[in-house]
Amino acid sequence: MSKELIVKISLAIPSTINHFRTIEPIINFYLEGATIPDEIIISVSNGVALSEEEVKKIKSLNTEIDIKVLLAEHILTHGPNRQNASNHCSGDIIIYGDADDIPHPQRIECIKYCFQKTDAVHVNHWWCPEHCQFANFDLDDVKIILSKEINDKMIEPHKNLGYPPPGVPPRGGYGGLFGRVTGGNTAIRREVLKDIRWKDWDELQGAPAEDWLFCYETAVRYRKSVILPIDLIKYISPSALGLWNNPHLPGGPGNIKSIGIL
Repeated sequence: MSKELIVKISLAIPSTINHFRTIEPIINFYLEGATIPDEIIISVSNGVALSEEEVKKIKSLNTEIDIKVLLAEHILTHGPNRQNASNHCSGDIIIYGDADDIPHPQRIECIKYCFQKTDAVHVNHWWCPEHCQFANFDLDDVKIILSKEINDKMIEPHKNLGYPPPGVPPRGGYGGLFGRVTGGNTAIRREVLKDIRWKDWDELQGAPAEDWLFCYETAVRYRKSVILPIDLIKYISPSALGLWNNPHLPGGPGNIKSIGIL
């Protein structure tokens, strides 16, 4: 895979029933952004319990792009819910967003720019807690942590551990060496799904989370993962503030290493 013209962008959002009932502001954030996705795919765990009116309300938020709501007939955990949304995406690029996370107005724009400027097949970025203020970005000034830096510091030192999958270190958050990197709010070229699948909890083989495993498998398989060291998502969860304030954890503001950037 190489740098190609990006024709279509899909936004894939896994959701629970409760989060779907409060998802309207999140969808509107994306619809009011600097660049909007060409389609939005929402997979709702046990979604058959939603009413027709609840679904219709979200699908009618924008008539110019396709908003699909997938109503799963049973409970889907995080990985299968993301995979279900992925399976219905038709875009060249799939950008994942959670139903309870607030996106930066330029989130889609910055990720699209990153795919166009590099040969990346996989893009991650930083997160911040809800109380923080988003900065505005000039695309020409946006820095990118390139795949060579990630491979040299995060993949190669651990390639002989024998931990599944090969090349994946057994501890630490994905991208933790490079700051507060979000795992679930990742982005890929759709071709990645031919080789990598979002796993269920019983398939993690000791990995701490399904997004951790998906990101590491993609980074190891392709060696074309990059990171944008800018805050493009806000975590609403109260636990996010604890990570933000703890300098000893990978997510803490005091533990951001010196990095090589483009």
